[in-house]
Amino acid sequence: MFRWSAARLCSLALVVWVCYGCVGAPPAAQPDAGAGRQVKLLLSNAEGFFFNKRYEEAIAGYAEVLAVDPANAAAYRCRAAAHAALGRDAAAVADYGQAVALDPRFDEAWLGRGLYFYAKGRYAEAIDDFDKTIALDPRSYFAHLYKALACEKIGRLREAAIARQAYIHCEIPREEGGTAAQAAVPREVTVFGLQP
Repeated sequence: MFRWSAARLCSLALVVWVCYGCVGAPPAAQPDAGAGRQVKLLLSNAEGFFFNKRYEEAIAGYAEVLAVDPANAAAYRCRAAAHAALGRDAAAVADYGQAVALDPRFDEAWLGRGLYFYAKGRYAEAIDDFDKTIALDPRSYFAHLYKALACEKIGRLREAAIARQAYIHCEIPREEGGTAAQAAVPREVTVFGLQP
């Protein structure tokens, strides 16, 4: 009978864990540093187009990012806003959906889709996304504000009052200076002509 020493068993277990991960599958390929720099450059270029309201070029730029990094939730969220700016509703909804599917903890994607639904008059869906945003970031001024407005639109007045109190609370100055309301305005607020 062949006996394994404890040291050999530990070494074998370490090799198996490193090679196959803790779930038995090979670890996901990590992008190399060069690809990471390329993604940042491509994303920066696409963002430049977006903020100059050159949405077609922005969409092409985000597609380039996704060709290099198909799991880039931020690129999907940003491309969704560009599609929405051009009135391409199906593409916008698909990209927002892909962003939250890739990273369910990406509060900006939930907020962006909620603002999109709000702008389209889809208030119940907007409220669901604002709730998900708030669960991830309880100090999200824009999620509380637009949840209050959406609740008012469909007659959920008690929820609207609670959300209003929450966004007023978010306006209290933070230790770092400034208020939550002065934080970066989500791109969807600008694209859809919503009030910050």
